[in-house]
Amino acid sequence: ISRSQGLFELVGKSETGLVGQRTGAAKSGLHRHFIGLVDTSARALLQEAYVLHRRPFRETSAFLDVIARDHGLLRLIAKGAHRGKSPKSALFQPFLLLNLSWAGRSQLPTLTGAELVTRHALSGRGTLCGLYVNELLVRLLPPWDPHPQVFQMYADVLNRLTNDAHAETALRYFELLLLNEL
Repeated sequence: ISRSQGLFELVGKSETGLVGQRTGAAKSGLHRHFIGLVDTSARALLQEAYVLHRRPFRETSAFLDVIARDHGLLRLIAKGAHRGKSPKSALFQPFLLLNLSWAGRSQLPTLTGAELVTRHALSGRGTLCGLYVNELLVRLLPPWDPHPQVFQMYADVLNRLTNDAHAETALRYFELLLLNEL
Protein backbone atom coordinates (compact mmCIF):
# COMPACT_ATOMS: atom_id res chain seq x y z
CA ILE A 1 0.00 0.00 0.00
CA SER A 2 1.50 3.34 -0.94
CA ARG A 3 0.83 6.75 0.56
CA SER A 4 -0.99 7.84 -2.56
CA GLN A 5 -3.78 5.27 -2.13
CA GLY A 6 -5.52 7.48 0.41
CA LEU A 7 -7.65 7.16 3.49
CA PHE A 8 -10.38 4.84 2.26
CA GLU A 9 -8.01 2.03 1.32
CA LEU A 10 -6.28 2.18 4.71
CA VAL A 11 -9.40 2.01 6.84
CA GLY A 12 -9.95 -1.43 8.32
CA LYS A 13 -6.50 -2.83 7.57
CA SER A 14 -4.17 -3.83 10.35
CA GLU A 15 -0.46 -3.09 10.64
CA THR A 16 0.33 -6.46 9.09
CA GLY A 17 -2.10 -6.04 6.21
CA LEU A 18 -4.42 -8.78 4.99
CA VAL A 19 -1.73 -11.40 4.32
CA GLY A 20 0.46 -10.96 7.40
CA GLN A 21 3.14 -8.67 5.88
CA ARG A 22 3.80 -5.16 7.09
CA THR A 23 2.61 -2.68 4.49
CA GLY A 24 4.33 0.54 3.47
CA ALA A 25 1.68 2.63 5.22
CA ALA A 26 2.09 0.63 8.43
CA LYS A 27 5.87 1.02 8.30
CA SER A 28 5.59 4.77 7.81
CA GLY A 29 2.97 5.26 10.53
CA LEU A 30 0.52 6.78 8.04
CA HIS A 31 -2.35 4.61 9.26
CA ARG A 32 -2.05 6.01 12.77
CA HIS A 33 -2.80 9.48 11.43
CA PHE A 34 -6.14 8.43 9.91
CA ILE A 35 -7.40 5.85 12.42
CA GLY A 36 -8.53 8.54 14.87
CA LEU A 37 -10.93 9.88 12.23
CA VAL A 38 -12.84 6.63 11.89
CA ASP A 39 -12.35 5.00 15.30
CA THR A 40 -15.72 3.93 16.77
CA SER A 41 -14.46 3.06 20.23
CA ALA A 42 -16.26 4.45 23.25
CA ARG A 43 -14.40 4.93 26.51
CA ALA A 44 -15.51 6.87 29.55
CA LEU A 45 -14.11 7.13 33.04
CA LEU A 46 -16.21 7.89 36.13
CA GLN A 47 -19.14 9.56 34.40
CA GLU A 48 -22.14 10.55 36.52
CA ALA A 49 -25.10 8.41 35.50
CA TYR A 50 -28.39 6.96 36.68
CA VAL A 51 -29.57 3.45 35.83
CA LEU A 52 -33.02 3.70 34.26
CA HIS A 53 -33.65 0.03 33.42
CA ARG A 54 -31.90 -3.27 33.99
CA ARG A 55 -32.57 -6.43 31.98
CA PRO A 56 -30.96 -9.86 32.34
CA PHE A 57 -28.62 -10.91 29.55
CA ARG A 58 -27.43 -14.49 29.29
CA GLU A 59 -26.67 -16.23 32.58
CA THR A 60 -24.74 -13.68 34.61
CA SER A 61 -24.79 -10.37 32.73
CA ALA A 62 -27.29 -7.56 32.37
CA PHE A 63 -28.19 -4.80 29.93
CA LEU A 64 -28.31 -1.41 31.63
CA ASP A 65 -30.11 1.57 30.15
CA VAL A 66 -28.48 4.60 31.75
CA ILE A 67 -28.59 8.35 31.39
CA ALA A 68 -25.17 9.96 31.74
CA ARG A 69 -24.64 13.68 32.14
CA ASP A 70 -22.12 13.99 29.27
CA HIS A 71 -23.28 11.13 27.02
CA GLY A 72 -27.07 11.06 27.25
CA LEU A 73 -29.02 7.83 27.05
CA LEU A 74 -26.95 4.71 26.42
CA ARG A 75 -27.08 0.97 26.89
CA LEU A 76 -24.23 -0.89 28.58
CA ILE A 77 -23.43 -4.55 29.18
CA ALA A 78 -22.65 -5.23 32.83
CA LYS A 79 -20.83 -8.55 32.96
CA GLY A 80 -21.34 -10.51 36.15
CA ALA A 81 -24.03 -8.11 37.37
CA HIS A 82 -26.75 -10.76 37.40
CA ARG A 83 -24.98 -13.16 39.77
CA GLY A 84 -26.83 -13.83 42.98
CA LYS A 85 -24.26 -12.54 45.46
CA SER A 86 -22.37 -10.10 43.27
CA PRO A 87 -21.65 -6.82 45.08
CA LYS A 88 -22.13 -5.02 41.76
CA SER A 89 -25.68 -6.33 41.49
CA ALA A 90 -26.99 -4.03 44.21
CA LEU A 91 -25.55 -0.94 42.50
CA PHE A 92 -27.54 -1.32 39.31
CA GLN A 93 -30.91 -0.26 40.66
CA PRO A 94 -33.01 2.75 39.65
CA PHE A 95 -32.67 6.07 41.48
CA LEU A 96 -28.99 5.67 42.39
CA LEU A 97 -26.49 8.26 41.20
CA LEU A 98 -23.38 6.36 40.15
CA ASN A 99 -19.98 7.12 38.71
CA LEU A 100 -19.71 4.67 35.80
CA SER A 101 -16.80 3.73 33.55
CA TRP A 102 -17.16 1.85 30.27
CA ALA A 103 -15.22 0.85 27.18
CA GLY A 104 -16.12 -0.74 23.87
CA ARG A 105 -15.99 -0.56 20.11
CA SER A 106 -19.70 -0.40 19.36
CA GLN A 107 -22.97 1.18 20.40
CA LEU A 108 -23.07 -1.40 23.21
CA PRO A 109 -19.98 -0.86 25.38
CA THR A 110 -19.01 -2.94 28.41
CA LEU A 111 -19.24 -1.50 31.91
CA THR A 112 -15.79 -1.50 33.52
CA GLY A 113 -16.46 0.19 36.86
CA ALA A 114 -19.18 1.57 39.12
CA GLU A 115 -19.20 3.62 42.32
CA LEU A 116 -22.19 4.78 44.34
CA VAL A 117 -22.43 8.56 44.72
CA THR A 118 -25.87 9.05 46.28
CA ARG A 119 -29.18 7.27 46.76
CA HIS A 120 -32.67 8.73 46.33
CA ALA A 121 -35.02 7.06 48.80
CA LEU A 122 -38.31 6.93 46.93
CA SER A 123 -41.32 5.17 48.39
CA GLY A 124 -44.98 4.61 47.60
CA ARG A 125 -46.33 6.76 44.79
CA GLY A 126 -42.94 8.44 44.43
CA THR A 127 -41.46 5.12 43.31
CA LEU A 128 -44.19 4.59 40.70
CA CYS A 129 -43.75 8.15 39.41
CA GLY A 130 -39.98 7.63 39.28
CA LEU A 131 -40.40 4.46 37.22
CA TYR A 132 -42.71 6.38 34.88
CA VAL A 133 -40.07 9.12 34.47
CA ASN A 134 -37.47 6.42 33.68
CA GLU A 135 -39.77 5.00 31.01
CA LEU A 136 -40.27 8.45 29.48
CA LEU A 137 -36.53 8.97 29.19
CA VAL A 138 -35.87 5.55 27.65
CA ARG A 139 -38.64 6.03 25.10
CA LEU A 140 -38.08 9.69 24.17
CA LEU A 141 -34.35 10.38 24.28
CA PRO A 142 -32.19 9.47 21.29
CA PRO A 143 -29.22 7.28 22.19
CA TRP A 144 -25.75 8.83 22.59
CA ASP A 145 -27.12 12.37 22.39
CA PRO A 146 -25.92 14.41 25.40
CA HIS A 147 -28.65 16.24 27.30
CA PRO A 148 -27.05 17.71 30.44
CA GLN A 149 -30.21 19.75 31.16
CA VAL A 150 -32.37 16.61 31.06
CA PHE A 151 -29.91 14.86 33.38
CA GLN A 152 -30.17 17.73 35.87
CA MET A 153 -33.98 17.81 35.55
CA TYR A 154 -34.03 14.06 36.28
CA ALA A 155 -31.94 14.56 39.43
CA ASP A 156 -34.26 17.38 40.51
CA VAL A 157 -37.44 15.35 39.97
CA LEU A 158 -35.98 12.46 42.00
CA ASN A 159 -35.33 14.89 44.86
CA ARG A 160 -38.90 16.18 44.62
CA LEU A 161 -40.36 12.66 44.46
CA THR A 162 -38.83 11.78 47.84
CA ASN A 163 -41.62 13.95 49.30
CA ASP A 164 -44.61 11.79 48.34
CA ALA A 165 -47.13 14.59 49.01
CA HIS A 166 -45.98 16.54 45.94
CA ALA A 167 -45.29 13.64 43.58
CA GLU A 168 -47.89 14.54 40.97
CA THR A 169 -46.84 18.18 40.83
CA ALA A 170 -43.17 17.18 40.43
CA LEU A 171 -44.12 14.71 37.71
CA ARG A 172 -46.13 17.25 35.67
CA TYR A 173 -43.35 19.81 36.01
CA PHE A 174 -40.78 17.27 34.73
CA GLU A 175 -42.99 16.30 31.78
CA LEU A 176 -43.36 19.95 30.77
CA LEU A 177 -39.61 20.63 31.02
CA LEU A 178 -38.82 17.44 29.10
CA LEU A 179 -41.16 18.37 26.27
CA ASN A 180 -39.61 21.83 26.07
CA GLU A 181 -36.10 20.33 26.00
CA LEU A 182 -36.88 17.90 23.19
